[in-house]
Amino acid sequence: MVLTEFPQGKLFADTPNVFLAEIISETLELVRRHPEILTWIDADRDRLALLKKRLREEQKAWFRRQTPAFQGFEEVVHAPVVVGVLGCGRDRMPAEAVLVFLMATEYAQSIYSKNAVDRLRDSLALASYLEQRSLRMPGVRTIGDNVNAISSETRARILQRQLADIRDEGLDSFLELHGDSTHVEANSAFPTDSALMLKLLSRVWHDSRKLPRFGLEPFRQHWTERWLEKLKSLDFSINVAKSAKKRRRLYRNYLDTAVNLLCHLADEAKKLHAAKGGPSFPPVMRLRLDALVDGILQDLMDCCHVYERCRKRVREGARKQGTSRVQSIADTSAAWIQKGGREPVVGYKPQVARSRNGFVTALTVPEGNAADSVMTVELVDAAAANTGVAPMAVSFDDGYPSASNWKALQDRGADLVSFSGAKGRKLQGNELWEEDCMRLLRNQRSCVESTMFVLKHNHGFGRVRRRGIEPVREELLAKVILHNFGRMIALRKRRRKNESPPLAA
Repeated sequence: MVLTEFPQGKLFADTPNVFLAEIISETLELVRRHPEILTWIDADRDRLALLKKRLREEQKAWFRRQTPAFQGFEEVVHAPVVVGVLGCGRDRMPAEAVLVFLMATEYAQSIYSKNAVDRLRDSLALASYLEQRSLRMPGVRTIGDNVNAISSETRARILQRQLADIRDEGLDSFLELHGDSTHVEANSAFPTDSALMLKLLSRVWHDSRKLPRFGLEPFRQHWTERWLEKLKSLDFSINVAKSAKKRRRLYRNYLDTAVNLLCHLADEAKKLHAAKGGPSFPPVMRLRLDALVDGILQDLMDCCHVYERCRKRVREGARKQGTSRVQSIADTSAAWIQKGGREPVVGYKPQVARSRNGFVTALTVPEGNAADSVMTVELVDAAAANTGVAPMAVSFDDGYPSASNWKALQDRGADLVSFSGAKGRKLQGNELWEEDCMRLLRNQRSCVESTMFVLKHNHGFGRVRRRGIEPVREELLAKVILHNFGRMIALRKRRRKNESPPLAA
């Protein structure tokens, strides 16, 4: 049997027509129409590179200052470190490739997991793009660093350029807007008081072992290891306890042990206040030491806060919930999100604006569990700024209505403003509520729920990978851009199908 010889010795001759190939084509077309996007990406990477270069120059200047002048020679006065221009270093990834990898990593919903890396390396579409540009597949860390360097401001500008192309192509007029909020889980475990205190105290003890690297004395061990083992055992028993009475008894024992360890570590941490103003360190070591000391002190304060809340709940029966509650030791900006009767999550509450044809025109990610009624006007203003079109018909659910919001939206040119639910009916009156156009808007409002489902099911919008409010905004914006590319591809196919002549019988 004779095997067919494919061009260039490949098993598959042509790039398959898959979704990733179409996304790469849309990305390249966006860059072709708006080359300023590449300038913005390079500016973001230059900004980070200048910060690293400044730190390196300060490091060199510090070592020069440590060298005394020879006897009989004049002491050299060094000028202050000023870094404004990057030198000639190694060739870095082209800005166009960075944007392509941004879409590819969001398509794979990760870059650091083994499954995502295998998908990207096995992708014929991505391999074809790299071959056409005479590029090699970069390493995982290189891709992640370049993609994460794209700021949220740049991603927001990319979204604006994308929406402008959608409007110019006639895929949507953006005169209709449907808004809603959803919950997004943070990259963190579900918080319990026992687990939070155990993790905080364990991290303090682990970080204190790093102090000798900076010439500082480590924390005295005392009974720390024994206390940590006991807290770990009690935390497991609390999680598997079958009755509230047994859980309360275990928590009392847990609190007695935790306060002993917390007091010991707090006494040892008193010596750290002088470490920040202690002996001179090179700039890099100084940054690491300050971060280490600040982390230890912050973890101790958070542990005290969690301990006090748990003590009041267990010993005094207090049930008061506070907005300053510690929710996560990994992502301190995550909040307790509870929507209606749904299961509460620890994460974020983004606001999404959807156009009539399914494009996401605005995304706002507030800090904490912001009320929907507070975000109404901000969401509409963001959609108008992104699309350049003030929506004439606006629809929200019953979490958004208020007299001030209604008036503000009308002042912004919205002729039809629909608020669902009993609150909206009471606010707008029965006569306006029963009009056909208002009934139609209320019926169409559920379309934003389907967009939420697509974002979560296809693009991993339901749980973020990155931590911190700004990285989370960057990640969600990239998912929105990828979703809009998918809608553009789907609507073009639908348009071509409707314009094609019917098949002969």
